[in-house]
Amino acid sequence: MERRKYTRLSFFCLALCIIAFIALLVIGTLGNGSVLGPLFAWIAMLSPISGIILAFLGEKGNMKLVAITGNIAVLCTISLFVGAMSFYDVLDRILA
Repeated sequence: MERRKYTRLSFFCLALCIIAFIALLVIGTLGNGSVLGPLFAWIAMLSPISGIILAFLGEKGNMKLVAITGNIAVLCTISLFVGAMSFYDVLDRILA
């Protein structure tokens, strides 16, 4: 596979994480008996990690730097927030 495609897939992972996070906010909860909430949560947490890996494999240049920086920023903000929200939801179910 061409290195340029890795960089494009990295941006796709970045966009997928943001879209999954917005969809998770629209759904409103992780539980509620729906399978979509946890699915979007896993997508939002794992797609930046794969995006970072793909960005490091991508073609050298400015786009590689932007892909790495964007995926790390999304990992540190959205993914950690979704992980904390998932932990709180599980903790709430255990203690309730």
